[in-house]
Amino acid sequence: MLRIMTLNSWFRSPLPTRAAEIRSWIEATAPHVICLQEIQRHDDLAQTLADQLASDLPGTWHVVFAGFPARLGGLIGNAILSRWPIQGSQALRLPGEDALPKSVLHARTAGIDVCCIHLASAPDGAGIRERQAVMIDEFARDRAAGNSPLPPILAGDFNATPGASAIRFLRGEQTLHGKSTFYQDAWAAAGDGTPGHTWTSRNPHTPPAHLFDARCDYIFAGVPHAPLGWSTGHNPTVPPAGQITSAALLCTYPKTGIMASDHYGLAADICWPDLPPPT
Repeated sequence: MLRIMTLNSWFRSPLPTRAAEIRSWIEATAPHVICLQEIQRHDDLAQTLADQLASDLPGTWHVVFAGFPARLGGLIGNAILSRWPIQGSQALRLPGEDALPKSVLHARTAGIDVCCIHLASAPDGAGIRERQAVMIDEFARDRAAGNSPLPPILAGDFNATPGASAIRFLRGEQTLHGKSTFYQDAWAAAGDGTPGHTWTSRNPHTPPAHLFDARCDYIFAGVPHAPLGWSTGHNPTVPPAGQITSAALLCTYPKTGIMASDHYGLAADICWPDLPPPT
């Protein structure tokens, strides 16, 4: 199984203290690929939180970051960490007027295509999130390798509930702008049956004006690579490559004395029969 993790790491202080908490959750979760949002690079610092984690975690980690100028200074964007070398990457700034620039970062690692995503956060931003969802689907599919062992994977902070039009579009439940697509929603496919809220008043870092508890962080994977006849009994005990088999919330309590972020994180296992060893 490929294990992928996503977390909005929250650029605000006390980041050094929270970095140790994030690291402890990564070590306990043992993912192969990590998608982080709200990664900040200051003008006077070469390292980001993603670089720090890659250096401090056990084993060898490869990292790519892409950020865009933020009103509060420096660059803010997304990062992907992988146990395999990054074979290529590209970022796209998404439309919108958020104080924190929103974007999608694509990386190819071990032959699979992963996109780390952060969508518009405004409560009344459903329209712009619709545009962004269509853009990230096109961006991901345009960059996906035809011979990849897995379908494209999207992970990040989508700032939208499962019933929102942007999420329904990605889940294949409605069209947007005359287009349609389909991705498996990890929590819906393999969660524990609870609402799976990742933005909640139970988190002391979540501001009082959080509006409502919500599931807004997601891991998506495209259509599994099912062999012909699989659904009628071909090897029924073995999931096809790309099928999501489990999902779990992360960073839901403090391991080191402080919560990791104002969001909870999410991890998912995706079937990959030929999973290569980390390098």
